[in-house]
Amino acid sequence: MRKRDPRHQAQLVEIQSLSPPELIRRIGVKSHTDQHYVESEVLATLIRNRFGQVSGVVDAAVVELNRRMQILVGRRMLGMRGQPEVARRGDQALPDTIDYIWDHFYDETIPLSNSEVRFAVYVRDRFDDFMRHLRTEKNSMESVDDMDVVDADGGTTPYIETVEDQRAESPEEALIWKRQSSKVLSTLMSLPKAERNAFYFRAEFGYEWQKVADLLGCSIPTARKHYEAAMETLKGALE
Repeated sequence: MRKRDPRHQAQLVEIQSLSPPELIRRIGVKSHTDQHYVESEVLATLIRNRFGQVSGVVDAAVVELNRRMQILVGRRMLGMRGQPEVARRGDQALPDTIDYIWDHFYDETIPLSNSEVRFAVYVRDRFDDFMRHLRTEKNSMESVDDMDVVDADGGTTPYIETVEDQRAESPEEALIWKRQSSKVLSTLMSLPKAERNAFYFRAEFGYEWQKVADLLGCSIPTARKHYEAAMETLKGALE
């Protein structure tokens, strides 16, 4: 049976009486040696319970917990840089893993999550789950590394070199990402899963609408609806 650390429980009781601005200030404390440092397990509880959502507390908690998650995942990934499942993802390995962990986090419906009991262990376990998923995915895919494309003159070109990078940013997309703020990040993470995934599949990966719909398990009009809802919410966060 999961049990919250007594120190975390005491901190939850303490911060409930704080004003939103003071709690947000404490959430922003980076040093774990500071007496006002808010434990990751407590941040997870604030987010899961939407504590202070209207006043911006949840937004601040998402941004800070995401920062800590990046550190934890980054350290663990350093030891796996030579592994095929990590190398194959390249620069996307880190963000893809973090997205997977957030998806799992938001999908949980149990009263007390392991993320609220031992956050670092929770992240480690989800990291390992995702690596296993990538290995399974790799084994189920036909390798294109040795495939060639033959032109009209009989010359051959490695197939992988003929595939356009769907993730290459246009100048407009680069500008959008540069303008991202903590508010946008927290808004993205708080979107319903279908909307968040529709955004990633279409805007980030550039998939055709049919593939987006297939991945979401819905029709193309419904996939468009999820994507448009996500974009509308994210545009609102930029205003």
